[in-house]
Parts: sequence; C-alpha cells; structure tokens
Amino acid sequence: MKITLEFTERLTKTKSVNESCKNRIKQWQEKIAFEASEESIVLITSSYDKKANVIGTGFAFHREEDITYLLTCAHVVEDMGGKNNVLVNNILAEIVAIGDIRGFDLAVLQVRKLDHIPLLKLTIFSSQIEKDLNIKIWGNYLYGEEKKILFQPVEGIIEMSKKIKVIQSGEKVTFWKLQIQEGRLQKGYSGSPVIDSETGLVLGVTTNMEDKNGEQGTAISIAALRKIWPKIPLENI
Repeated sequence: MKITLEFTERLTKTKSVNESCKNRIKQWQEKIAFEASEESIVLITSSYDKKANVIGTGFAFHREEDITYLLTCAHVVEDMGGKNNVLVNNILAEIVAIGDIRGFDLAVLQVRKLDHIPLLKLTIFSSQIEKDLNIKIWGNYLYGEEKKILFQPVEGIIEMSKKIKVIQSGEKVTFWKLQIQEGRLQKGYSGSPVIDSETGLVLGVTTNMEDKNGEQGTAISIAALRKIWPKIPLENI
C-alpha cells in the first residue's frame, strides 16, 4: 500500500493512535514531503555553447495558467551568460525579476510547458527563533571527466546563531550559514531550495558553497523574494 500525506493525516486524527505511532507517522510525513519536492526541482543550463559545462538549480513555486514561475539565484543567471541564455529543463526561460548578486541574490524565471511539475510551498521563517533547524536540499552537479549531470539530496542544519543580514538598496534580509551533515554541497547547487525537514516548506535558497569539502554553505531567506519582485502574486510572502 502506498502511504500518502492524506492517509497519514487521517491516522493522526484517530483516537487510538499513541505517541509512538504519532512519531512514526511524523517521520512518514517528512519522508513523503521531501520525496515529493524532488519533482519540483529543475536543471538550469545555458543556450550559449561556451557555457556547456556550467549548470545551476531552480524550483517551481507558482503557476498562472500555462506559465510556471521558478526561483533560482541571480548569479546563476549571470553564470549562464545573461538573461537571454537561461534554459530550464532545456526550455528557454524569461527573467521576471532579478536581484543583485552582491545583495539579494535571487532571480524569478517564467517558463511555459512545465505545468506538469508540482509546486513547492514557501514560508518566511521567524528571525526570533534561535534553535538550529534541520534542513534538506536537492541540487544538480557535474560528475567526473564525462561531466555527467547528477541530482542528489544533502541534509544538514541552519545555524540560527550565525544568521547575518545581507543588504541591498538600504533594505536587509536574513542570510544563513548552512552546516551540511549528510552528503556535501557542490558546484551546481546554487538556486536549490532549503527545505524545512519537518514541514516540507521552503525557507530559503542556497547561494554559495563556503568550503572545498561542501560541508558549509550559505542561503538567503525567502523574505528577499518580495524585495526583488514587489508584485509577487502570493499574499503570504
């Protein structure tokens, strides 16, 4: 029997379910939410031949009719050779909004013909919380001399005690330090969603790898999205 989120939610409402079962159900819910998020992640490449070995990651978060909106990093757009060269799953993308790579390093893309992929839900995490948060990240990277494109998850924590602020045009947004505990960040993970392991919601976007081993990185809060795209059609962001 395939276990779904709807099934687990019904189980938690059953009076006969004890605490041990509830904990197990919670683990199922986390696993289901994370596995479902895989389908929302896209590969970003360039239409420019000289950028054939440069890739990035993005993810779908909003849809209007046949147009899917995706989030990645501003520096990923730059790495692909600029606004006119960005491909999402090999489909030419249009840039809707873009921040400064030295500030709010985010870009919103729109693409047609991607209405089959699910959307990730976004949230703005409270800046008042000091406890480290467990996170999961899906990302793309190149492997070996053949430059095979691989897709792999990593797990770790947001070090809430080490949060800082990034500034653009006089406005500030939270910028987190990531500590990777399973797997490692690699070139190509820029633009990957930082997903809360417990809720499955996207808290931020992976921006940089901080060390050669891929054990440390940085991410910018989803709060920066409205800063670069004031007309975003999502009321809760």
